[in-house]
Order: sequence, then structure tokens, then C-alpha cells
Amino acid sequence: MVVSNSRLLGFAAFTGVACVTGSLYCQYKIREGLKKGDYYKKSLDILKQHNAAMQLLGPPIKQGNLDLGDTVNNMVDGYRAKLAVPVLGQKQKGKLFLWAEREKPGDSWNVQKLELSLENSEFDGRRLVVYKSENNEKN
Repeated sequence: MVVSNSRLLGFAAFTGVACVTGSLYCQYKIREGLKKGDYYKKSLDILKQHNAAMQLLGPPIKQGNLDLGDTVNNMVDGYRAKLAVPVLGQKQKGKLFLWAEREKPGDSWNVQKLELSLENSEFDGRRLVVYKSENNEKN
């Protein structure tokens, strides 16, 4: 059976679009799952209550999409979470670095440390410590 080149090209194009769409949907669902985590919500609440961070960023604070390819800064397992959340305020943008832990799956997450890195800032690569738990000796 002979198949024309135009028919093969159409099939290849359809398959390519389906693969890209599926990949984007999977990334969207993963990001939404991370945003629903207690560690994520608690961290953003702490950031929004930090006066210096709010003055530097400028309210309101919005969060961007996590870079799922950044496996150095973005990792979550059943016991530890480490994320670099892009944040944007009226004045400038940056990243909120968060570390959280819990004893076992099902337990509540405890935010261990939050640091804010700002773009276009006089901080020049330094980070503002937004929160550090009292029992946090590792970070």
C-alpha cells in the first residue's frame, strides 16, 4: 500500500501538535498541584506579611510559573520541598526560595526558610531572609 507524502506530512503534523499539547497540559497540572501544596500557600502568605519584602516588590504580589526543568531549585518528595517561585510586584520581580519539611506523608508541612532574590536591585545577588524557623539549623 502506497501512502502519499502529503498524507504522511499531515499525520506527522497532527502527531506533533498532539505531543506538544499533551506535554503542556502535563506541565500545567504539575504546576497546579505544587501551587495547592501547604508549603507553597504558607510561604506566599509569609511573604505577603513581610513588610520589607512588600516594600521592595510593591503590592500586589503575583506568582509566576515554576520552571519545572530547574531540578536544582525545584524538588518535592514526600518529606521535603524546595522551590524557587517567581514573584512579581508593582516595583520589581524576583524569586522566592522556599524550604519546607514534614515528618511523614499526611503531616502538615513546616516552612523552614524563605529567601527573596530580586532582579534589578541593589542587592546584587544577595538574598533577603524573609523567614527562618527557630528550629532550623540546617539552612
